[in-house]
Amino acid sequence: MSEKREFEADRDSGESTYCSDIVPPTPQKKRKSILKTRRERDEASTSKVILIESDSDAEQEIPVEQSQSIFKRFQLSEQQSFSKMEKIKNSDVIEKITEGNSFVQISNFLISKVGDLEGASDKKNSYYKCVQRLNNSYKKLKKNKSQKGREALQTFLDGNFDFPTADDTKGDVSTSLDDLQPSKETTSDVLRDISTELKSEKLKVSFLSNKLLESTEESKKLSAEKEKYTTEGQELKREFKRTKQRETYYRQKIAKLQKEGSVQGEVESTSSEDLNETLKHLREENDELRKNITILEYEKECEVESLREAQSETIQIFDEEQQKYTPDLQLCVHHLLENHVSTSRVGPVIDACLKLAGKKANKLPSTSTVSNINVQRLILSQKQMAEIIPEKEDTTIETDETSKFGTKFGVYALRDDEGTPYVLGLRELTTKSAKDTLDTFKEILFDLDNRYYTSQNLISQNILFHIRNTMSDRAATELKFNSLLESYREEILPEVVRDWEDLNDDDKRVIGRLNNFFCGLHSLVHIAEVADKAILQTETTNFDGNIPKHGSSFSKKTESGTTRLIRTACKAFSYQGDPKSGCHGPFMSFIKDFLTENNFQSLPLTPFKGNRFNILFHNAGVIYLFHKKMTDFLKDHGSNPWVLFDLKVDFFVAGCKALGLVCKLITTPLWNLIEKKNIHIFDMNDYYLKLTTFLEDAANNVDNFMSGNLLPFGDDTNIKRDKIYEELVCASEHDADTSTILHVVLPAIAKLTKAHFKDHLPGGIYENPDTQKRKETMSVAKHNKFSESVFAYLDSLMRHKPHIKTLSAEAYIMFAMNRTSKWLEEKDDETVRTELKEAYKNVEATRKKFKERKEEIVRRKREILQEKLRKAELDRQKKEEESLKQTNDILYWGLWQTEDQVDVVLASMNVKAKIEALKAQFRFRKNILKQKASESHLYNFSRAEESGRKNMAWTQLANNLKILIRESYSLPEGTSSEGTLNIVGKNISHRFESEGNDVWYDGHVVSQVPGFPSWFNVKYNEDEAIYTYKLKEDYERGDLKINV
Repeated sequence: MSEKREFEADRDSGESTYCSDIVPPTPQKKRKSILKTRRERDEASTSKVILIESDSDAEQEIPVEQSQSIFKRFQLSEQQSFSKMEKIKNSDVIEKITEGNSFVQISNFLISKVGDLEGASDKKNSYYKCVQRLNNSYKKLKKNKSQKGREALQTFLDGNFDFPTADDTKGDVSTSLDDLQPSKETTSDVLRDISTELKSEKLKVSFLSNKLLESTEESKKLSAEKEKYTTEGQELKREFKRTKQRETYYRQKIAKLQKEGSVQGEVESTSSEDLNETLKHLREENDELRKNITILEYEKECEVESLREAQSETIQIFDEEQQKYTPDLQLCVHHLLENHVSTSRVGPVIDACLKLAGKKANKLPSTSTVSNINVQRLILSQKQMAEIIPEKEDTTIETDETSKFGTKFGVYALRDDEGTPYVLGLRELTTKSAKDTLDTFKEILFDLDNRYYTSQNLISQNILFHIRNTMSDRAATELKFNSLLESYREEILPEVVRDWEDLNDDDKRVIGRLNNFFCGLHSLVHIAEVADKAILQTETTNFDGNIPKHGSSFSKKTESGTTRLIRTACKAFSYQGDPKSGCHGPFMSFIKDFLTENNFQSLPLTPFKGNRFNILFHNAGVIYLFHKKMTDFLKDHGSNPWVLFDLKVDFFVAGCKALGLVCKLITTPLWNLIEKKNIHIFDMNDYYLKLTTFLEDAANNVDNFMSGNLLPFGDDTNIKRDKIYEELVCASEHDADTSTILHVVLPAIAKLTKAHFKDHLPGGIYENPDTQKRKETMSVAKHNKFSESVFAYLDSLMRHKPHIKTLSAEAYIMFAMNRTSKWLEEKDDETVRTELKEAYKNVEATRKKFKERKEEIVRRKREILQEKLRKAELDRQKKEEESLKQTNDILYWGLWQTEDQVDVVLASMNVKAKIEALKAQFRFRKNILKQKASESHLYNFSRAEESGRKNMAWTQLANNLKILIRESYSLPEGTSSEGTLNIVGKNISHRFESEGNDVWYDGHVVSQVPGFPSWFNVKYNEDEAIYTYKLKEDYERGDLKINV
């Protein structure tokens, strides 16, 4: 029999002493793993369980089969308690516990009461267990607050304490295996201890995790917490060491049990298997715990580092080792620039935001650094385009050019089959020629190749191959660019299309052909131009060529009076109109009640800019509605008399009504259809046909058009029936003039629409598109408004940043309009860091390339300017030579200044000389004297006939010359020059240059050329001929002296 030792433990006081050959010398909480493993295995094997008590006051479940195995192994037996012991009530024992006595002390007290009573147990551990069970029962009963629960508690307290007998082995674990009897209580106690220790271990791990989370709230105690975690880690290592010792102990115990052979073979076999299984699970749990500890330690370090950074007032946005700003800072600058923070203010903005959080940066980015990060944005956007655009099929390229503050720009956009537009590039152009436009497009494709090169095909080749359509305005340069682009695309197709050489010519043409489309909204601008010309023609006829105007300074030669009224009224009354003469504020006060009555929030008059879509027609309708209010206001206000003058012309007001009707019934409904995204470009064929038919019908039924009974698109006509519309379709005193104007305007618009939409009308190339063609054109928008929006963004940048370079402007536009920030957000952090790093590396090379291209543009512009100057010099020399020849001719023939002189001189000439002399007279008057003819054909030497141009006879030329002579006597006073020399009848000395020497000739000023005060007729001494010279200029140069 093995040596017996005593076990003492007081769970409440935390004291424990335990030694035995059976139970290992380790803390009881380490039995957690054993219980966990057995419980999981037994729960999986059977659903039958028995309940046992645990230290946690909760009932624990254990399979019946396992209990029977344990009972069989230990072979414990129960004995009856004796009845002669001293009676002690349960309340006495509970009183001892509540007084703070430990279970060991109470056990000693009970043993002293028993004394040498026969049959009483003398084992402290038995008393200890009894007291413990009594205390647990008391706690359970105490929790029940019901009436029955209180009665049960009182009955329990009044009951006698059940002393353990000498034969009672409950809780006695110091007995040798030979003396052990099957006992459910013993097994339950062991398992209860292991279960308690298992829960304690779980709580330990949970405690560590909670500590890590709580560390964020205890940043000021970081150092102390770190030391605490270190100590706990060391304790865990010691725990693991003790667990290992425990494993060693079990191995030794198994060996000892097998050696003693005192237990039956079946028991030994069963115990050995159970213990081996337990050891296996212990190892697995230890490995798992080690892994968890490693993870927790790593997380702890990360948290500690984060807390250290959070506790520090300095934010590390600049990496001192790598000498560059962190990716987070670069992304922050991206967002600030995207929100239009100036490059020079990015640093101060970041500093202000950090101060708000009580932090400061270790280094703020300078203006040059922010500029480099802006170029980095351009590179990232180009990388985005190079990555996603080649995957897009059947795309449409949209191009446009414009001039901003003396610089020509070109934008190149691409639209995919889902309708999503992308900016490929915005570049400065040397000229607006198609060749320069194509060369710039090649540069953009070259840049994309450098951003995303693949060994199979260049990005540019894939992009060109998938472009199937073009969208532009109708400028001649755009038409030429489309043709050049198609030719350039055909050059690269053999390198992209597989088995290109095996295709027949028809297939090659189909693949190589581009579908060219034109912006529908630009047609609205052309409709406005045509309408203005038509109204000008009508006004000229109505007023017999003398269109009313307040003054010449407020009119343009090619502008109708109606358009002038619209333009000047917009400057006077619209918000942000003319800063000097505008009267928007006072007028708004004047019409406040009128606006409220007609449900207007503000005056719907838009600042007049002639290149805006529909601006002429919209403002015309507004002015017609408010023209009476405007007239009344200007009469009292006294400003803008030129606007008041035009408002009083009824024909101009009728013109506003005509244009307003065009707006409501034609241009606005057409605009709405063009803007709808769910209408395919080929679906517009039917609408364009309806429009042209409607215009022809309306021209023949103007009255129905004016009343609003005719609709261009039937039920699809979108008309806003507001107060303006009601006023336009209502009969008025201006209807007669309005009808006259519409009879001219509507046919002109019909003619224009037929020309603009001819490709979509019957007989056009897109009249009956097949399914394949429709699929190819899914990416085609019905307008190129996206390109116009790019220029609007550029205009805003150049106004707010006057010194911005094209490279920076391109970065702003591409990053914002291509949604590059969203593209970056979709990538993982490591990829984003790589992209940022690579992009920043290419900033210097990108700047260098931009500088080279800029220098090339400057060089080419200088060459073009020099070429223009050279041509201008040649033209000037040519004109001087022609002028000299014409002057010499007139000196030879003389300037004929009367009709009689014409007849006299011509009478002495032959026909050939007559024609030459007459032409000399015409050239001199037109080119030297700059005489303006009442009719331009008077200077013609030929006339148009059915067979072509035919030279005029000398008699007709002579008659035309006589008309010019008569007109020269009736020229208005405005043609006379101020400060004209009064030298008629004076003797003069006139200096000429002859063979490099100055020669003075004396003469007499005979007369002044009629109608030309600066020109005089001079007769020199010893010469009978009369010469004509512009003597004022010679007098100012000192080449003329007046002899007194």
